[in-house]
Amino acid sequence: MEEKILNNEEKEWLWKLLKASGRCSTSDKRQALIREVGKDPGRFNIEVTERDFAINFIDELIGAGDRETLKKIVERVGPDVPRYKQEVSKLRAKFGIPEPAIKTPDILRDSGKNLRRPLLCPLLMSAGMAILTILLRSTGWLQGCELRTYDFLMNTRLPESEVWKHVTVVGITDEDLKTWRTRGRISYEKLNKLLDRLQQKDYSSHVIGLDIYLDPPNPTSTKYEQLVETVCSHPVLATCRVKKDGFLGTIPPCKADEKNRPKYLGFSDIVKDNINNDSVRRHLLLMENPRGALACDTEYALSYKLAVSYLAKNGIKPYWDKNWLVLGSTERGWTFFEPLDVNKSLFSFLFSRTGGYQKVDPQKGGYEIEGYQIMLNYRTSDPKPVTFKEVIDGTAKDRIDDRIVLIGYTSQTEENKEDLHITPYSRNNSLEQKRPGVFLHAHMTSQIVSAVLDNRPLIRVWSPLNEWLWTVMWSVFSGVLIWLTQNLLIPRLPKELTVWVITAVVFIFVIGIGIVGWFLLGYAGIWAPLIPPAIASGLTGVGILSLNGYRNRREARD
Repeated sequence: MEEKILNNEEKEWLWKLLKASGRCSTSDKRQALIREVGKDPGRFNIEVTERDFAINFIDELIGAGDRETLKKIVERVGPDVPRYKQEVSKLRAKFGIPEPAIKTPDILRDSGKNLRRPLLCPLLMSAGMAILTILLRSTGWLQGCELRTYDFLMNTRLPESEVWKHVTVVGITDEDLKTWRTRGRISYEKLNKLLDRLQQKDYSSHVIGLDIYLDPPNPTSTKYEQLVETVCSHPVLATCRVKKDGFLGTIPPCKADEKNRPKYLGFSDIVKDNINNDSVRRHLLLMENPRGALACDTEYALSYKLAVSYLAKNGIKPYWDKNWLVLGSTERGWTFFEPLDVNKSLFSFLFSRTGGYQKVDPQKGGYEIEGYQIMLNYRTSDPKPVTFKEVIDGTAKDRIDDRIVLIGYTSQTEENKEDLHITPYSRNNSLEQKRPGVFLHAHMTSQIVSAVLDNRPLIRVWSPLNEWLWTVMWSVFSGVLIWLTQNLLIPRLPKELTVWVITAVVFIFVIGIGIVGWFLLGYAGIWAPLIPPAIASGLTGVGILSLNGYRNRREARD
């Protein structure tokens, strides 16, 4: 009995190869294939479905015993279907066709057919996923993830050198309060003694800030009046708290004249995010305060007043405009706030929907846009406080001379919990992980002074348009990378590895986005969106995988 040219399994292989090659998808391509193998197109019915044509064509050649024509089909179709590598190899062996040599030009040639597949589909999918992610972000659903990512980037920055060369904190510790037995507050007598000592000739601090409320006692006392005289008759910046939730604020120690507000007074209000445990990520510089409307009668933050006083001794003065703040002299100047000019901007005002802040309703977990706010660029470490005893003994002279001196409570105890705050560096909500308010004012003051004198980069965000383009760019890059992987690498791998390979590509791509974002924040002070492009890239990968699975199932049915 004569052996069949192809058995049923081999016939099915050849049908799949012929269909997958695309050479019988249209009538013109079928005629070209028939002529290419040396046959007359008129002998075959080409006006049928693609599957029926492939089956009928192969069956007729097998029935006629036309081994040479079948061999030519395998030779011509084999290179077009690299994903059926095993089937092609077996058919080559069946007809005695030698395997082609493996060379780099062959890889490019074999990939040519795949690379000719339309790129439009992954591009459209990438753009669509980016737009979907942008719309999702605008609802505020990604805000929590973006702020947690921001905290992670802040925590992983490299340590800074010469961190605290402009600001020194004099800390009132829990041990001091226990020794003095003053029930959680420094006495008027001790505070007056500390201020007098700092203003003696052997110390030469530039400016002193007092982050301690000096509410008048009832009834008043001689020691309080002596303290007020010390504070108000010397360049000591006192602080008070502005109105909040119906509270009219604390009363400043120094009274203003009829025309001017108190010169040496700044508010100590700290803006907290009403998200993720009330963390402090922003710095409030100025808020509108109608003259005489509140007990705390000042428009400027304590940190701003300290920095401006310090810079004034270097000939640097502030100039306000409705869109920016300039700190400079006639010879040179620094533009601090200018949201539209990236080349000059060191700080950017926070408006509604700025950076990762997209949920603006405080009642629904959003954040308040009050006054002029900027991002707080923390130092990588907290200041090391000078103690009360060191100041009195004169052993802290090298850390006080020519610096801004901030005085405040540094104890992390239950008695001082109202002045302890969660920051991006806090791992949990425990008292030990919270930062005293005087430390936060030191960070705020330091960032202004260092930006002017040391050119330290400060945190700013892009315009919404630039953030949208950033997200679309990464999404399109990921789509193109996945498309190249799918057409160049996956055809040479087992089919079961397809999902794992594309997943690995997306994962590595997302890690790359994170590295770029970490570099931008740590070295350029740019808070670039990371979660939106990561989500868009992931959705693009899922979309392309789904499309690939759909195509495979359709081919299997055919």
